[in-house]
Amino acid sequence: TCGAPSRCAKFSSTARAPSPPAACLPDARRCLARGGNRRAQPPRRAKLAEEALAAQLLECDRRGGMCRVMRLLSESGRPLVGHNCMYDLMFMYSHFCDVLPDTVGEFKERIHQVVPQVYDTKLISTSSPEWNDTVLESLHKEVSHKRTGGELRLAEGFQSYNEDSGRYHEAGYDAWITGCVFARLGREMLAQESPRMRNRLYLMRSMWSLNLSGEDEISVEGTVLYCAFDDKAIKTPDIINAFQPKRAMVRWIDDLSCFVVLPEVKTTEEAIQVAEEAGTARDKGLTFVSLQDYLCGLGKRKRG
Repeated sequence: TCGAPSRCAKFSSTARAPSPPAACLPDARRCLARGGNRRAQPPRRAKLAEEALAAQLLECDRRGGMCRVMRLLSESGRPLVGHNCMYDLMFMYSHFCDVLPDTVGEFKERIHQVVPQVYDTKLISTSSPEWNDTVLESLHKEVSHKRTGGELRLAEGFQSYNEDSGRYHEAGYDAWITGCVFARLGREMLAQESPRMRNRLYLMRSMWSLNLSGEDEISVEGTVLYCAFDDKAIKTPDIINAFQPKRAMVRWIDDLSCFVVLPEVKTTEEAIQVAEEAGTARDKGLTFVSLQDYLCGLGKRKRG
């Protein structure tokens, strides 16, 4: 007990309750109860409010850390480098910028405002016949073997990775080796191809790249044919064999049609002549038209 007289606890419902003894109060209230400095309370409350606000701002800052990174990256004007990074950009935009827009055109415009310069090492590597496998791990190993020289290092305090760590599929390591691939692809090639590679994203199983700063473009080299047939048993090797000895790549549309890319062939006429001479196209019932005719609606298979 506080040792107060018993009358402190005995009062009628109509009487005013007496103040408890000073010994029962916390220090600050005890001071006021004794008639001390009554102006000490408002400044203390203000300080507590300031401390609470500072704690809230610190928590908001912690939770919004990546938003600050995105803002700093955008303001810096430095390029963002990724590997097959279209979905990464969509994820970043939807989580740290705004809701994804309804159309591709709107997305291209908005993400270009956030990151004005983007390079996709998947697109850069697939645009050259030099690289056999453009999966990030395989590409990194091949590029590191062929393009030696030069020192690539991390900043002080962030040196737990090196190119021989082999920690593939770990987010930080994949980001690091993507930068290594980008650096080792060669300044000359990047300088020469920069306008064509800047702000272009690789699209899986497509001949087009997504151009964040303009109209989408065909990203493959050589001649492209539209191929149609009636036999669902036709497979990729059948189509490739139709153009031997020329190199051919197949981009499937559905079970009965595809695009054929011929990197070494300059014209549609030459490509069709190669197929006719091989004889396989005739035997398999393959028909071809140029990409231009296909885009104009000519030669497309009619669906019933």
